Amino acid sequence: MKRIFAAIGFVSFLLAAQAQKPSLNRAYNYFYEKDFIKAKEVIDLCVADAKLADKAQTWLYKGNIDMQLAYQEYGARQSDNSYRIQYPDSPVEAYDAFIKALALNKNIEGFDMINPEDALSRLYPFMLIRGADLVVNQQYDKAIDILERGIKSYEMVTPPAQKLDGELYYYYAYANEMLGKIDVATANYEKAIQDNSTEALVYVRLIEAYKNQKNEVKILEIINEGKKRIPDNPILAVSEIDYYYFIGDKAKGKSLIKTLPSSIYSDVDALLNLSSIFLKDTNYEEAKHLLNRALASNPNNSVVLYNLGVCNYSLSEAKFNQANELTIKGQTEEASSIKIEEQQLLNEAQRCFEQYLAIEPNDSNTLIALRTIYIRKGEKQKADEINKKIESLK
Repeated sequence: MKRIFAAIGFVSFLLAAQAQKPSLNRAYNYFYEKDFIKAKEVIDLCVADAKLADKAQTWLYKGNIDMQLAYQEYGARQSDNSYRIQYPDSPVEAYDAFIKALALNKNIEGFDMINPEDALSRLYPFMLIRGADLVVNQQYDKAIDILERGIKSYEMVTPPAQKLDGELYYYYAYANEMLGKIDVATANYEKAIQDNSTEALVYVRLIEAYKNQKNEVKILEIINEGKKRIPDNPILAVSEIDYYYFIGDKAKGKSLIKTLPSSIYSDVDALLNLSSIFLKDTNYEEAKHLLNRALASNPNNSVVLYNLGVCNYSLSEAKFNQANELTIKGQTEEASSIKIEEQQLLNEAQRCFEQYLAIEPNDSNTLIALRTIYIRKGEKQKADEINKKIESLK
């Protein structure tokens, strides 16, 4: 009996060992059976094998297997957003495999397999999804690496089989902008527009790039192009107002405010951008009104909270000065009424800054502002705690 068990164990060991060996035939069989995960496991053994890695057929198989795996997994995610992709980089591996296959044999073909030239021009939708995910997660270097391949894939056939309306260029530009590569970012925001982008942020970020260059002609050109592509867009409408403030024509900017579309009041970004114009113009009352509307839609938006804190603090200072002037004139009753308003505004500023610090706990500007509020309110213990935090960050 022991010998039988030993024999069975030996056979099992041989089967397991055989299963771990690189085999193009087994990889193809799994591919043919549409078991792409097992096919990938086997083909990855093949490309790691010194002899098989020199064969164009190996890389053709790998490209097709990874490509079909991408179709399977990314398709599953499209149907169910909670689906977790096991091999998110399979389209990237497919792209590199097809390039390698062509380098080894330009005429390589395989039964029931897509040839490298056709395959390479079909991979860009997967690259976009993968790259966009990485941008969202702030993995900009890796995103750029993948999106570059996606752009090459997208531009292989004109027109591409599936138009992306500038999305590839937008994410690629944004990732580069975040890494300080402004020239590359600007060029690709331009490409996104040429690719018929209807994403307002493409136009806005390009406008900001040209503002930094003080290129007034290009700013107006981008605004007008945006208005043609996405008319009545609230974010672009605000960008136009900001342009006139930027060139010093406040009268024109203010006149355009009266013509803003009603959709601005349901767009947090547009409200925030418009409030920023009023903040620059020290019109804190109007900025506060807009920011309160934005906060009602998005109570955890850190930028809204910070700017609202600035508005309330600035308004409280104005009330403080007003109350002092009235006191000097002997109008104590009126001064007392103004001081109540000042305290209310100061409390609102405190609330906003405290909420902001819950999101960005180490922001020194907010810590300093909050310390000042505590001092003005006579809350020494809180002011001391904030002061310790400020010192610890130095």
